[in-house]
Formats: sequence, structure tokens, C-alpha cells
Amino acid sequence: MQTEARVGVAVDGGVRKLVQPQKKQVGTVSQLLAGGVAGALSKTCTAPLARLTILFQSLFERDNRVCLLDVFWKELVSLKHIQGMHSNVATLRKASMWNEASRIIHEEGFRAFWKGNLVTIAHRLPYSSVNFYSYEHYKKLLKMVPGLKGHRDKASSDLCVHFVGGGLAGITAATSTYPLDLVRTRLAAQTNVIYYRGIWHALQTIVKEEGVLGLYKGLGTTLLTVGPSIAISFSVYETLRSFWQSHRSDDSTVVVSLACGSLSGIASSTTTFPLDLVRRRKQLEGACGRARVYNMGLFGVFRQIIRTEGVRGLYRGILPEYYKVVPGVEHKNSEEEEKGFIITEFAMSTQIGIDEAVLDDIIRRLTEVRLARPGKQVQLSESEIKQLCLASRDIFLHQPNLLELEAPIKICGDIHGQYSDLLRLFEYGGLPPNANYLFLGDYVDRGKQSLETICLLLSYKIKYPENFFLLRGNHECASINRIYGFYDECKRRFNVRLWKAFTDCFNCLPVAALIDDKILCMHGGLSPELTHLDEIRNLPRPIAIPDTGLLCDLLWSDPGRDVKGWGMNDRGVSFTFGPDMVAEFLAKHDLDLICRAHQVVEDGYEFFADRQLVTIFSAPNYCGEFDNAGAMMSVDENLMCSFQILKPAEKRTKFMMPNKM
Repeated sequence: MQTEARVGVAVDGGVRKLVQPQKKQVGTVSQLLAGGVAGALSKTCTAPLARLTILFQSLFERDNRVCLLDVFWKELVSLKHIQGMHSNVATLRKASMWNEASRIIHEEGFRAFWKGNLVTIAHRLPYSSVNFYSYEHYKKLLKMVPGLKGHRDKASSDLCVHFVGGGLAGITAATSTYPLDLVRTRLAAQTNVIYYRGIWHALQTIVKEEGVLGLYKGLGTTLLTVGPSIAISFSVYETLRSFWQSHRSDDSTVVVSLACGSLSGIASSTTTFPLDLVRRRKQLEGACGRARVYNMGLFGVFRQIIRTEGVRGLYRGILPEYYKVVPGVEHKNSEEEEKGFIITEFAMSTQIGIDEAVLDDIIRRLTEVRLARPGKQVQLSESEIKQLCLASRDIFLHQPNLLELEAPIKICGDIHGQYSDLLRLFEYGGLPPNANYLFLGDYVDRGKQSLETICLLLSYKIKYPENFFLLRGNHECASINRIYGFYDECKRRFNVRLWKAFTDCFNCLPVAALIDDKILCMHGGLSPELTHLDEIRNLPRPIAIPDTGLLCDLLWSDPGRDVKGWGMNDRGVSFTFGPDMVAEFLAKHDLDLICRAHQVVEDGYEFFADRQLVTIFSAPNYCGEFDNAGAMMSVDENLMCSFQILKPAEKRTKFMMPNKM
């Protein structure tokens, strides 16, 4: 790649929007495996409740007696034990969760609570895989639809793509893996008499006795639950969380997520449970070689249940379903649990936690002071700023730790609360979304307007999540900005609670970006622990910056001209690295350039290691003590790099004139 420093030359900013970061960047295989293990554990823990739900759903009441659905009515009187199903049902006057649990323990043994759980675990991984990959495929196809491609209202078109693509992916995954779900229901509904001896035997028996279509009984009802289940869970969850955090912003995010997730799960279960009950009963039709009870369509089944069992019959077994919600809050229903990545992008499209009109007004107030005297404070309320922290935090967590971006893009280094200079950068480069931006960290401390600086950056991130990107710097850390000014500014203008809200937000920032697979960007530099880029992708968040290790080095390390290999850092934190380490790293990972910030450089930018690394610093006259320029690097579609300069002389002439009078 060629890199060229054209000092003082302003090149045109690209206006082509960046594509949504590809899912490969989050470690697809490892994510699916980790999700599979977590889901298997969750399903195993809640399996007793799941089986109780299925057993209750497979019962109906007639003449005040509880009877099994799949037993033909005429055979009911003559059977004391129902083959493969419930025993002694003729004497069971009133079904209850505790009575049924006691019966299972006494008649079948404690292990019987996990009947069918192996099928559930076997069902999860293929369901996740099909759902994930089909969603990506549908999303690409939908983006090629003429009405959606290049649509002016990108938020609306993205919402359509995510929702429709997610629905189609859910339908595809549910259809392709449905036989396993049906087998799981049949196995779980068995009691002390075994008719189906395992997964393979159940599949063979069902095909032999009921035909191939027997494997898809109740599929239509299942597909009807996919959309409402996701929509209700997501909308209730986001509404409750936004309300909670706006009124009790200091509460633990874990507590908020658990509580809101539980309530949204209850709302979703309550709304879709009648459909789920019909699905289970359709799945059990013809089980164990018995005749059908419901030889009718969906609405006919509803009418039959209401006629024979009353409206309450539609909610038979919902109590154990409610008990499942809290322990399984992250893995609610098999039809929706793998759609976290869909909800992620859906959430990003709808700008979580802040009204669009409020956001636009915040941006207007923050940018209109560019015409006023430097240093004029912008009046924002504490509530507005907390909303910015919460909404941007969600977006940071929904995007990967290693952003994968495309040129053209403009890259800026340290800002350090020099808000007037930030506005000048936007004046030179173009306001978002007319240009794509990547900032390399250190937005707060030392300067006088850290609050305005970080609030404008977070506002643009929320407004344009696919065009505007922020990385974490070493000053986006509580232990650092507690000392160097940001804490005092928050406390002076608002309170310590607001500083804590920013800390929670900073702990979720991504730490690196990769532009067109050739330019690696971070705040600090390389690390001796960085052997593969997946190690960056897999860093946990939220996280405080540790004193040592990969994350620390990415934010703290520095290049050293006289260093060979790795050396001590005068900062007392992390390392320095020599030109040989830069060349070795670039060759190993097939990269052309490392772009970082973190150090004051006289011209605003400075090359290192034969132009294989560049340092960018965007705060001219840093702290009012240095005579440095500030710079912004523009990367065009051909990865040609040029620089726009904020000269210190211009700053002095414009802003220090009154001192000369």
C-alpha cells in the first residue's frame, strides 16, 4: 500500500456508507460453540420445568377428570395405564405442578425429569447454525431488493431487512430442525411405559406409522409463533429497560437486564402460550400408535379446547413455563433464543434508549456553538447525557471489539476535551454522515470541555452507528480520568453519578479497527501477547483496563526508534516496541499499516518503521503548553492516505488575539 503525507491538503471526504461489520469478525464458530454449550447448560437446568409444561399441555379435562390428549376417547374408560403416556389418569382429579412432580419422582424416578433433554441439546446446535447462516444469506438478498437498496431512509430499510430476514431465518431453522423438536415432545410426554426408545427409534417409528409428514405435525402453528415471540420479547424488554434506566440509572446493569428479561419473557410466554399449547397437542396426535383427537385445522383445535376445557385450558401448564423464565432468561424459547444477533442489529437500527427528536436537538445544541466564542459551554441535562451513555453503550456491545470497516474513512487521534478543535475537524472533514469517521480514543481529560467533546461523539455514534466509530483510549478508564480532569469536570458541572455512567459506557468501547483488511488501528500499539487478531475479538466487555496484558498494551504501548524487540516503557505501564516488531507483525498478518495515537507529535502525524506505522494526534497546542499541530488522516477507496492539518499558528491567531490587544 502507498502512503503519502500531503500536509495541509484537504482531500474530499468519502460519502459512501460503511457496510455493517461482517459477522465473521465476532468469531462465528467459537461463538456458536460457546452459545451451544451455554444453551445446553441452560436447557439442562430448566429441563424439569420444560417436561412438566409438556405433560400439562398434553392433558385435557373432561367430566372433571384429567385425560391424555393422544388417547382416543373411546379407549379412555378401558385403559388403566395409557401406553407410553400418563398412568392412573382416571384417578387424578385435579392436576397441579407439585402433584405431577411428586408422581414423576415416585413412578419414574428423579432422572425422569430430564426425559427428552438429550434431543433438546442435539436440536440446539443445528438450529443455531441454520438460523445464523440463513439470516446472513437472507439479509444479503434483501439488501439487493431494488426498493431497499439505496433507500433514503436507511434506518427504516435496515429495520425491514433485520425483521424480515430474522423472520425468514427463524422459519428456515424451525422447519429444517422441526422433526427433532417433535421427537423431543414425544419423548418428554412418555411416562413409565416406554414406546419410543430414543431419538433414532422415535424417528423411524413416526415415519413408519404416520408417514414422513408425521414429523411435521404442528409446524404451521410453530411458524406462527416466531414473529410475535421475538417482537413481544424485544419490545417489552427495551421499553422496560429504557424506563428503568431513565429513572434508576445507578442500578446494576445485570439486575436491570435480569429483571427486564424475566418480565419480557413472561409477557412473551403469556401471549404466545395458547399457540404453543396447540402446537404440542398437534405434535402428540397419533403418538404411540393411537388415533387422532383433532382432525381439524388450527382454529378448529382452538374451538375444541375452549369447548371442552374452557378458556383456561389454553393456558394449561403455563406456571412451570413462568418458572423457566428467570433461570433461562438468556435462552427463552427454542424458536427465539438463537436470534440475539438479529435483535442486536434490530436494536442498533432503532437507536435504543433515546428518542430521535431528542438526539437531533442535542446534536443541534452541541454544534451551533461553533459560531460562538471558543470555550462556551453547551447546556445539556443530566438525564440527556445519561441517555447518551446508555444508548451508545448498547451499540458498542452490539458491535465487535475489532471493528471491520471499509474506506473511505477519516481517522482522528487524541482530542482531550479540546472541543473547539473537534468542531474544526468536522468543519474540515465534513459533518457525519457526509464522511465516515474513526476516532482512536482519549476524548476526555486535560482539556476544558471534555463533556461537550464526549457528548457530541456519542451522539454521532448513536445517530450514525454504521458510519461513525469510536475506539477506547487509555484515558477512557476510571483510574486515569479520575485524576486528569474528567472526574472533576463531571463533579463540578453535575455530580459523581454522571461520571460513573460514563465509566460504565467507556468499559464497553471497542479497542481496535481493521480497515479493508490492511490497516490496523488502535490507540496505543502492539503487544507481545498479540499473536492473532482473534485475540482482540475475544476480549471480554464490559471491562476495566488492567495493569498488564493484551488490553493494557493495545491502549498504552509506544513505538521506540532505538528499541529492538520489546523494551521498558517510560510511562511505567506496558512496553515499547521496535521497528522490527512492526515489520514482523505486518508480514505475519498480511497488513500494510498500523495507525495509532497516544503521543503528541509536532506535525500532528508522524511515521515510524519506514512508514509502516503512523501516529496521529488531533489536539493542536496540546494543553496550551505544546506548539504541536493536530492532524486527521483521510483514507480513500484505494487506501491512499493523506492528512488534513490543524496548524497551531492558526489556533493562536484565531483564539489568542484578545491577549495581544
